[in-house]
Amino acid sequence: MGFNSHIDVELSEKLEEVIEAGLLDEDKTALGIAKLVVDGGLEVLSDKQRFVYDKYVQPKLCEV
Repeated sequence: MGFNSHIDVELSEKLEEVIEAGLLDEDKTALGIAKLVVDGGLEVLSDKQRFVYDKYVQPKLCEV
């Protein structure tokens, strides 16, 4: 497993905690994007999806 793979695993685990805690339940778009990142990493996101991730999902990582 490479260095970047390790980072993706940690991010996926943290995002799963955010999802399980219900922190994105009120924003279905952000919830869907978080699930995309869990499954495929940040590199799968389009520019618009990355904007939503940065603005709405990433701040939730500090809440778990």
